[in-house]
Amino acid sequence: MIQAKLQPLHPIETGLPPQLTPIRGIRALLFDVYGTLLISGQGEVGSDASQSPSSKPLPHELDFLTSVCSQAEIRNGLLQEIHKEHKRLKTIGVDFPEVEIRDIWKRMVQKCSPKQPSQDWEQLALAYELSTNPTWSMPGFPEIFFHFKLTELRLGIVSNAQFYTRPILETLGEHSLESLGIEPELCAWSYALQCAKPSPHIFQGPLDVLARSGISPHEVLYIGNDMRNDVATAHEVGCHTALFAGDQRSLRLREGEHGPSPDAIITDLHQIPELLCE
Repeated sequence: MIQAKLQPLHPIETGLPPQLTPIRGIRALLFDVYGTLLISGQGEVGSDASQSPSSKPLPHELDFLTSVCSQAEIRNGLLQEIHKEHKRLKTIGVDFPEVEIRDIWKRMVQKCSPKQPSQDWEQLALAYELSTNPTWSMPGFPEIFFHFKLTELRLGIVSNAQFYTRPILETLGEHSLESLGIEPELCAWSYALQCAKPSPHIFQGPLDVLARSGISPHEVLYIGNDMRNDVATAHEVGCHTALFAGDQRSLRLREGEHGPSPDAIITDLHQIPELLCE
């Protein structure tokens, strides 16, 4: 399904100039996904993207549901279930909750159309995501990872994400994450943790793994497109940061908010090696 529904996208220039200040002592790179490794039509994914539901027609996989519910009812139903799950998670102490979107779809369909038989919730969620939030490879992905594989850098991903993020990333990159040198134990996906950036907790797993190899947070460079979710949060846990400003759709400068400045600004993934001093 993924390959058949993908269509090329091109980044929109942001007008922000790169600031390629060299950073010494980096031994690991951690990446955001949406707006950094992938161009995202909505600029975000999952719960965050659902706050502004797309007006695009729903995919044919939802025909069984649109026969009894309007498209507006479906979208509003998703939002309501997301808000309810966020509220539940906050009551148990999750600072920035993330949902498991397959569970959200199950609850929404059963509420909207109680007599519907059980569905493949994963297929429904994936079809909806691909139709409402088109994605494509950011220039430089996956090629830049072939360069990193020739180095001793440790590579990982810390991203607000859903179950479909990894297969979309691997389909567009035409390689498994492991074959790109990305280590599974250095990956943190918000849906699996039930918490999202800007919670610093999402970084803890990868940083703990690196610490066991003698790599401290100040030897880690985190690359992302959001000044609050990416730059401020990674800075809070002690990492160096690079703001990715390669696509206007997803660049989040958060003007008016006061936070740390990034150590560098890049507008192309190929600029990352210029930041890394021996």
